[in-house]
Amino acid sequence: MKLILSIPLLISQFASANLHLTTLNNWQIFLYGKGALMIAKSNEEPQKHKSILAFHVERPLCIATDPILMLESKSNLFLDKDIIFAKMTIDKNKTSNLKLEKSFSFDNQEKKDTHINHFKFLKFPPFANGKYMKVTFDTRTQLNNFEMNLTGLKEAKYDAINICRSNMDLHTSKNII
Repeated sequence: MKLILSIPLLISQFASANLHLTTLNNWQIFLYGKGALMIAKSNEEPQKHKSILAFHVERPLCIATDPILMLESKSNLFLDKDIIFAKMTIDKNKTSNLKLEKSFSFDNQEKKDTHINHFKFLKFPPFANGKYMKVTFDTRTQLNNFEMNLTGLKEAKYDAINICRSNMDLHTSKNII
């Protein structure tokens, strides 16, 4: 149960959602701003290190955009706008380059002297139809490698797009940073 609650708790500092769903494949779908949904999933072993893959579906277009990684690190390890390179493998196929830019970070409430860093994807291989993802960082970044089961990604994306296109009032009660 701790795993299910951890994603919204980490992001709840930035949005207070009136909608929160958990799919049968453990993808979280929740409000992330006026007319915006976030779809997110945590890595398989969050007790070792927290890694979250997420993306947005936003009105008026209602398409999946803006993939991000939220990664745990030592406090103050990265500055905003820092560029990080890694290798990303989807479904054990060819490894491709991954380029990330740090947007912001916040204190990890679960572990002292650590931050959760919000990295947006700048360059990445397609993963929308993948079932498995592995991200490997150069040791100099001091970020932990991680693996993630992507099963259900396509369905979670489809569900979020349908919610976005619906007449449902998508709003939050707090401003988004």
